[in-house]
Amino acid sequence: MDDNDKDELIKQLSMFVGCEMPTKPNSWERVEEIREELLTDTDNYPWRAEVEELWEQLSRAQNDELMKIDRQDRCAETPLEALFSGVEIPRYQPMEVLASVKEAFDIYMLAQGKLTLEDVFFGPMKKGVGNYAARRSKKSTYGDFDFYARGGGLFMTVEERDAHENMSLESKAIEYLAYGMNPEIAKIYNKAPDYHNIPDPESYLRGYRRWKRTNK
Repeated sequence: MDDNDKDELIKQLSMFVGCEMPTKPNSWERVEEIREELLTDTDNYPWRAEVEELWEQLSRAQNDELMKIDRQDRCAETPLEALFSGVEIPRYQPMEVLASVKEAFDIYMLAQGKLTLEDVFFGPMKKGVGNYAARRSKKSTYGDFDFYARGGGLFMTVEERDAHENMSLESKAIEYLAYGMNPEIAKIYNKAPDYHNIPDPESYLRGYRRWKRTNK
């Protein structure tokens, strides 16, 4: 099956699990749809009222309001990753996140081996980039630097920010690598940059520029 065939099969199977819209499984768009469905759809969610009451109790117990955490927040790249992040924090995710993950897994099982978990949860591989794990790795490697290079990050003074803006991209890359690719944490803990043990900046920037072209 090519990618178009897989996409069509996913859409067809989505109908069997209650998704009437052609929304991708394991997506925040689908989470938003389920959130709306939970307000009124007693046929597909006969337990919705009890779950909403339970969620209010959980939200208070987790101090969501105090922590300024909103139910609509997208706290990870995908609902599946949000579920896993809730194990690390720990924090329970609302029912619409859990339902969207279950829905995606149901689609995978209904496909009877015609689709992989990768196909259903993360979509097809991208030429020149790879599967989802490879894309996430590159986004973490270069996406954070892109944010830093454009002026994002921790700057203690206006002078420090101005100095950063006047640096060349090459100088920013060297500084970023010298801080262990995490300058914010390094500065918080007053960790000095290590300019003697860093990856080759030119090689890193070549990879960064390829990533930029791919992610335009």
